[in-house]
Order: sequence, then C-alpha cells, then structure tokens
Amino acid sequence: MKNSSPPLGSHLSKAKPSTSERILVLDSLRGIAALSTFFFHFRQQSFFPDSLRGLFGSGFGTAMSFVISGYIIPYVLWKSEYRLNDAGRFLGKRIVRIEPLYLLAIGIVLTAAWVNTLSPAYSGPAFSIDWPRLAANLTYVNAFTERPWYVHVGWILAVELQYYIVIALSFGIISSTKPIQRLLGWFAFLIAPLFWPKLLHSQFALLPGYSYYFAFGILAFQYQVKLIQKTEFLVLLSLMCGFIGLSYSPSAVVVGLVVILPVLFNGMREPATAFIGRMSYSVFLFHMPIGFQVAPRLVKILGPNNPAVFFLTVGIVLVCCWVLHHVAELPLQRLAQRVRYGKYRRREAPAKTPSESVGKRISRSFEALKLQVNDPAAVNPLASAGPDFNSQNHPPKR
Repeated sequence: MKNSSPPLGSHLSKAKPSTSERILVLDSLRGIAALSTFFFHFRQQSFFPDSLRGLFGSGFGTAMSFVISGYIIPYVLWKSEYRLNDAGRFLGKRIVRIEPLYLLAIGIVLTAAWVNTLSPAYSGPAFSIDWPRLAANLTYVNAFTERPWYVHVGWILAVELQYYIVIALSFGIISSTKPIQRLLGWFAFLIAPLFWPKLLHSQFALLPGYSYYFAFGILAFQYQVKLIQKTEFLVLLSLMCGFIGLSYSPSAVVVGLVVILPVLFNGMREPATAFIGRMSYSVFLFHMPIGFQVAPRLVKILGPNNPAVFFLTVGIVLVCCWVLHHVAELPLQRLAQRVRYGKYRRREAPAKTPSESVGKRISRSFEALKLQVNDPAAVNPLASAGPDFNSQNHPPKR
C-alpha cells in the first residue's frame, strides 16, 4: 500500500504565494521566540517565578529569530524572483518595516529616563542625551564604537540588518542552480564564526558570530524550493549538526532543528503563540522599555517577591504591544508592501513599445505631410464636417 502522507515540505512548494501571504507555522515559532526573549530579560528579577528561571536561562529566543530569518528572507526573495538590481528596493522595504518602530522604542527609553528625573524621590544625575551614543544606536555601529544600546535588543537588529545586506548581495549564489556555487554560499555562513572567534560571546557581536544559525534556515530554504533533493538535504543537515555541535554549541543544533523541522513538516500551530507571533516584532522591541517601567511600580504595590508582579507585567506589556501592533506596526507593514521589487514590480511597469529606427520615423513624417496636402480631411476630420457642424441643429455638448 502506498504511503498517502504528503512529502516533506509539500505544503509550501505546491503553490507560489505572494509576498503578503503568511506561513502560519512561522507565526507560532515567532511567538515562542518573542516570549522566550521577554522572559530571558526578566529572569534575574526577584518576582520572576523560580520554576521558569532555569527554562529561560539561555537566549534561545534570539537564536530562533536568526534561524527564522535565515529561512524566510531567501524564501520571499525566491518567490519574488529577486535580482541583484532589486537590492535597493529590498533593503528599503526592510528599513520601512523595522526602523520606525526601533526609533519609537528609543524615544520611549529616553522619555522614561527624563520623566523619572522629575520625581521628588529621584537622586541620580540630571537627564542628558549622550549624542555620540545616540548616533551609534541610530546607525547600528555600536559593534565598532562599543557604546551601550538604549534598546538592549538593538544588537539583534544590527545583526539582522547585516544579514539583509549580505543576503541581498549573495542571493544569486545561495539560490544558484550550480551545485558548487550554492554549496559554497551556504558553507560560508556555516564556517564564518571560525574566523571571528572573539565575536561568539561578545555583546557587540557582528553577523559572522551568529551566521551558523542563519545557515540552518538557508539550508531549509534550498530544500523547500527544490534546489536540493531530500538525500542531499539530509546529508548536509547531518553534517551541519555534527559540525555545529562540535565547533560551536550543541544547544545551537537543538534550536536549529526546533525551527526548521516544524516548518518543513508544517506543525506547531498553537493559537496562543501564533497570536503573539503576529505581533512578535512589537513584543521583541518594547518588552524591556515598557516592562522595566511597569514592574518597579508594581513591586512597590505588591512586594518584590510576589509572582503576581511577573504575570501582571507580562499582561500589561502584551496589551501595550497589541495596541502598538495595530496603531504603528500594521500601518508600517502596509506601507512596506507598497515597496515592490522582483516580478511584482516588473508586472506593474508599463510595457515598452518596440524601438523605431530614425529612417522609419522620417519616412512616416513625410507620408503624413503628403497626406495632409492632398486630403486635409484625412488628417483633420472636422474639415469635412460641413457648414452645419456648429449649427444650432447640432446636439449641444454635455
């Protein structure tokens, strides 16, 4: 009896969705990544439940985000029939999508710092803006200036932005139909950290320090769009897991598999995490700027060791992120969708008429002039309309 189950990844490869369609399983994974990042940053607080402290002791949410980006960005570029001359529009689309909310998060941090100085109980230094620090945050160059981030997750955005630039320039290699080019492009992501070992545990890490997470997603993308077959995928996946486990971290292997296997098997559609996943970028950006303003005020009311502080903080932050998602994030998504590239832009471009030689244009002009001399009515039909054309009997123009 034949196996009736669909082949691995067939739910994505049957149709060619537009760039606006969502892959539902990724919403669930984004929700898990956003919540784990949220909890990771609050795990040292006294009100954080002890039962959760060990579970969220590592930043696997960030690693999940890198694997997801490693998959979904080249997948969207592939469906868009991306070309190298689309790089500017692709990067512009990403900036429209992420930059305004990042600026809003910085604004919230600075505003909160200023408001706190207005309290009579405040005894710290006067509020001032460190302009070099602000400039480094706005341009994502903290990796070179070593100035602290106003929004702690800004370093993750910096790594993502570097990935966008690299993938925009190298997409033709990792999506090549030539096996050697495609393999070398993927392999470069896999081994890059070996050449920058000091960046692996640096707060100001650059893309090479985390590129092996993106390699998981890139390999899944290559299999998903049938650039590689099942046997090659399984062999490369096995080799990659062994290499990453021995050279970097066994936990990175777990994170990579937790992301790409549900994507390829089309599993893990939990409604709660999918709901959070749809607003994951807002949760990712604002859980610290909002949460660290809410939690201390709740501590004063409920006590420092009360678990209710944690759950109330989570609830308030999620409500605020839901509002920001609808007020700011969704409009920015719609605005970013208007930035077209690839086949979607080429479909909207007006069709070019075939070029006409200079000789043909001159010949056509002489023919038109000759026609006008011999028969003026052929060029101007109104000339033969007769004397009654403008008479009172002619129907008035409406």
